[in-house]
Amino acid sequence: MSQIQNRSAGEKAVITGQVADNEPIKRVLEGYGRRKARLEYLFFKFNLPEQNFALLVDLIVRRATGQVQVRISLYTEAESGQVYSSYHPLAQLKTDGGELRIGEVALSAESSRGKVGPVEWEINFKAAGPIFEPRVPLLSSLEPFDLTLRSASEVDFSGTVRVEGRQYELEKPVRGVVACYYGRALPAHWFWVSANQWDSHNEPTVLEAMVLYSALWGLPFLRLKVAYFYLGRGAERRQIIAPLNGLIGVKGSRENFTVTARPFFGGQKYLVRCQAPAATYNDLGDRIFNTLLGRCELPGVGTAFGTASLEEREPER
Repeated sequence: MSQIQNRSAGEKAVITGQVADNEPIKRVLEGYGRRKARLEYLFFKFNLPEQNFALLVDLIVRRATGQVQVRISLYTEAESGQVYSSYHPLAQLKTDGGELRIGEVALSAESSRGKVGPVEWEINFKAAGPIFEPRVPLLSSLEPFDLTLRSASEVDFSGTVRVEGRQYELEKPVRGVVACYYGRALPAHWFWVSANQWDSHNEPTVLEAMVLYSALWGLPFLRLKVAYFYLGRGAERRQIIAPLNGLIGVKGSRENFTVTARPFFGGQKYLVRCQAPAATYNDLGDRIFNTLLGRCELPGVGTAFGTASLEEREPER
């Protein structure tokens, strides 16, 4: 059990919470597969830079087609970037007993095991930080935006992954993410940054930021830019949600872009520089391009060298 200070950037109030019994991950999984949302994405990811390995696992409910897709985005020395998928009827998704099961894949708040293509895993989870749910008071309960996010962005992973006979051991806890987003549709365009392995060895650091262009209540002629910025260092958490309590912007291409965030009232301004060669991006479908090998620099905090997740959903052309 650990004590966390949550501070909304630009506000002086400090709220104290606790992490216990993997509650943040339980919150991420809550309701998955049982909602009426047209889309539900549940995923976990982590990097093993010393073994040149990175893994992203997505469980995607697509109610319009009645399917569940299990998608793997994999990076190894042998595979610079590969995507593998399996598809299953939605009726085969089991959500009872605190464990999700579809095909050869199972996932709970404590662990996941599964096999897709040449990738097989047995992973344990341990929450090390609070849940992050960017919300706009009063408005979010009306679900105006395309998607709703829940992220446990500070999770310690342990276990084993096997790829075509080679075994990758998580010999010590590796920091990663377990998260979900769900709603009526994918936003038209977004940039996303997630990094929790930094050169700031003196204190654990996590950064998540997203800038997206969402329809309002599904109406394509009503669009709004919404964004969030979340930074955790040691026991302190800072968050900015635009346009609620600050401004957040993004400039550049997915190979080289910056995210700026600043609160309306006091607080620090942040500038995040993100880079990744085009060849490291995997095409995940739905105009989504993701790399797990990005570089992310936040002055005054540190640099994530080749361990940042960077993502863009391209606008429709």
